[in-house]
Parts: sequence; structure tokens; C-alpha cells
Amino acid sequence: MKYWGSEQVVRVGDKVLYAGAPGTIVFIIDDDSYSDRYPREHWSYLGRGLGVELQDEAQTLYHLNSAEEEEDLEPAS
Repeated sequence: MKYWGSEQVVRVGDKVLYAGAPGTIVFIIDDDSYSDRYPREHWSYLGRGLGVELQDEAQTLYHLNSAEEEEDLEPAS
């Protein structure tokens, strides 16, 4: 999986911006890649896409599973 409009590969642990908010990639189902905090056995049932945990008070988790949602995802500089 690559960042939308880029050749840069998305990896678990990447620091990102999702819709302008800072976060971290915590799983990528399509690549069968999961962080320790978000293991395969808890998240693979979603079938496809990736998880982004935002760095807000609630540590909000977003599951992105469409190209439209992934357009708002960019690597943090």
C-alpha cells in the first residue's frame, strides 16, 4: 500500500496526518501487518484497509478502507 498520489510505501508505525490531525499507522490488513497494540486476531476481521490511531485525548482509531478515505492520509514531515 502506498500513500495516495505518491510512491512512498505505508508502514505500521508511520507517523501521519489524517485529515490534518496527527496519528500513527497501527495496522495494514492488506499487508497482514499489525502493531503489538493492535494484533491480527482482533482486527483482521475487517477484511481490508488500515488503522490510524490519532494522537488526541481519546486516541481515536479510524479504519480506512476506501480510496476516498485514504486521500486524506499523508506522511507527517
